[in-house]
Amino acid sequence: MAGLQFLSQEWPALSRRLDEALALAPGERGTWLDALGDTDSVKDKLRALLADAAGVETDDFLGALPKLTLGPARSLSADAAGPTSPGLEVGPYRLLSELGHGGMGAVWLAERADGQPRRKVALKLPHIGWAPGLAERLARERDILASLEHPNIARLYDAGVDQLGRPYLALEYVDGTSIDRYCREHDLPLRQRLGLVLQVAAAVAHAHTRLVVHRDLKPSNILVTASGEVRLLDFGIAKLLQEGSSGEATALTQLAGRALTPDYASPEQIRGEPIGTASDAYSLGVVAYELMAGVKPYQLQRGDAAELVQAIASADVPRASTVAASPGARHELQGDLDAILNKALKKEVAERYPSVEAFAQDIERHLAHQPVQAQPDSPAYRVRKFLRRNKLPVAAAMAVIVSLVAGLSLALWQAREALLQAERTQRVKEFIGTVFAAADPYVAGKAGGTVRDLLDAAAARIERELKREPAVAAELLGLLSESYRNLGEVDRALSAAQRAHGLAAEAYPESDPMRPRLMRVLAQAYSAKGRGDEARSLLLDAVAMQRRQGGEPAELGQSLLALAGATLDQGDEAQAVTLTREAVQRLNAAYGSDHALTIEARGDLSNRLMIAKQPQEALQQAERAVQAARRAFVAPDHPALVAQLANYAYALNVNGRSREAREQWQIIVAADRKIFNPRGPQVSAALMALGNAQYSLGELKDALASFEESLAMLQGLGIRAGGELAIRHFSIGRVALLARQDERALRRLDEAIAIGALAFGADSVRVRDAGYYRAEALLRSGRLAETQSLIDQRVAEDRASGAPGLVQALRLRGLLDQARGDAAAALARLQEADALARQKRADEP
Repeated sequence: MAGLQFLSQEWPALSRRLDEALALAPGERGTWLDALGDTDSVKDKLRALLADAAGVETDDFLGALPKLTLGPARSLSADAAGPTSPGLEVGPYRLLSELGHGGMGAVWLAERADGQPRRKVALKLPHIGWAPGLAERLARERDILASLEHPNIARLYDAGVDQLGRPYLALEYVDGTSIDRYCREHDLPLRQRLGLVLQVAAAVAHAHTRLVVHRDLKPSNILVTASGEVRLLDFGIAKLLQEGSSGEATALTQLAGRALTPDYASPEQIRGEPIGTASDAYSLGVVAYELMAGVKPYQLQRGDAAELVQAIASADVPRASTVAASPGARHELQGDLDAILNKALKKEVAERYPSVEAFAQDIERHLAHQPVQAQPDSPAYRVRKFLRRNKLPVAAAMAVIVSLVAGLSLALWQAREALLQAERTQRVKEFIGTVFAAADPYVAGKAGGTVRDLLDAAAARIERELKREPAVAAELLGLLSESYRNLGEVDRALSAAQRAHGLAAEAYPESDPMRPRLMRVLAQAYSAKGRGDEARSLLLDAVAMQRRQGGEPAELGQSLLALAGATLDQGDEAQAVTLTREAVQRLNAAYGSDHALTIEARGDLSNRLMIAKQPQEALQQAERAVQAARRAFVAPDHPALVAQLANYAYALNVNGRSREAREQWQIIVAADRKIFNPRGPQVSAALMALGNAQYSLGELKDALASFEESLAMLQGLGIRAGGELAIRHFSIGRVALLARQDERALRRLDEAIAIGALAFGADSVRVRDAGYYRAEALLRSGRLAETQSLIDQRVAEDRASGAPGLVQALRLRGLLDQARGDAAAALARLQEADALARQKRADEP
């Protein structure tokens, strides 16, 4: 066979036949193959595949490719570098021992071999690097894992291709045991097994918030450490929801077939239908069923893959309590847990838990002896749950009737409050899910609109459908306000935030953490609208309320940072630094120095110290933030790390270390080109910072190139007005003037003045500075009359107002006098400019 093209054409037929062949003993396969009525072509390919038994007969056949040796195509583990063995170096890593292998690749324990700290990693290596779709699969796993930061998800440390073209992924090495084996070896009681399932659910739910579906949840992908902590592995076949769910076959799926492990696959995966978050809820249900009952949910007669696929698609799942291995487990599973597992394993998505969070919430309700959503609601059922939940209070109350009434009322109130909160959270998630579904062409049956259209439709639905649920409406409107603000839709953001704040006062008591959170949302909308006094006043109230509540440190930390920003806008730099310090201290105490929130707050502290003219401490804080980000995020182009490198570069520049700042900005520009749209606004902003560093070093040619590319990016995005555009024109004009490119400088400065007057105002400092540079360009071009008219007007205006630009105006007037041969007048103007400049420097700290 010359290649793998035949797989995309005949793989479905081959896959069915291979299922049948692998169910036979090896000695019976030849006779079976000879008796087949298929074409010779199919038979020949089956013989070739079956001959390589080590690559075919794995416990995860349908989820992995067989190990193929097909003609001239190069195998990474053989032809490219010889057999994979301990001591072999792959990129910067040295292999130590093999941890496991499957059809798609092997996983090795490895360590750094390039002088870096010798952190041990799990290094994932493919068997074949040239297969169509394999690079896509590895890149997908790299990108997905880099976006997931959760204590129950194994981290991605590194990804790349070594000098021989071998792709690799370096993952956190988890010294643990698969979850099913861990439960067996430790003989865990049912309650502790449910605790492990909840840890898995938290990890999967985090992935879902990043629009990532795992699609291959199974015990071997869930490890438990010696301390009982879960680590979720292998996002290699996960699919980003934002890629769409049309169900169309990609090159990857044509090659590898449906990437799944049948025992844990959802019915929609088996049927090849679009996959969503409910599919992970199903697979987690299968894992939970196996952990609780000790057996898999489908009891097969023949035990082959075809029977399993048929069972998943159509067979009813027996109640776990009827098949559990021990009498004790059968008793504990009866009732709530039977109902929960049954709901998780429904065939139809609409009847199943809509999300992993909903599944986990029902488990938590069961553990708290509260009514679960999976059970039919009835007064008798709720009374039973209440009595179970309150055994001791009820027993004591049997002796004293008054205590019974008081205790019963309090317990019912507490139960109602907890239930309302859970139901509110579920309603919010369900509403957001329907909003995303409306934007999905597969679900909606039509192409979706813009993001703003989606938000507008959601806002209208909230007002229309949630009039009687003010708590849910308030939370959703707060989320909408933040989204509008991120889009630059300031008026819509403010309107949604005001409505959310009004509903919150009606729906939430002051003790509810949602109250100050929505106050912060409104304050940020006020700030975006330029209403700084109102923003600061509201944030002061929010912080005071959170201090009284004594709740989540992250919420108080974010409010303190927002208050610090509003305080800085009011000109109180010292107080802004004080508030930011408190935010850093609280977040550090609660979560540690390497937590994302602590790192971000420390970066904010560095920026505010620079503004408060404390450059040395600003640099120290920036360095600490970068060091923590390197430990926390590891990947050199992680967005959060790059953001802290930017703070560090600014601090270097403020401290006069321009050359180091320029080197940092070169790194940041390269990283941003990989992280974001290479022609997008983020890269444009980084190029501006690089250009400024080059300008400060006198590297005028390089600075001009950076500024011009930055400007071209904004223009390529259709931006034709605004302050950012004016600043880029001004920067090019200023540097072109220094580079003696007078006509180029004039063109850019004219644009800067015209655009800047609309963006900042004709009398703004930026526009006046551009005017001074323009006057100098006119002077150098020999246009003396134009220069005199402009400069005389500026000298008169700046004398009258005491503007700092008078020094520049007098200097230019002196140069004009000198160009006209009036040395005495030139000397007088320049002496006056020098005296004013000396006085200005003497007055500065």
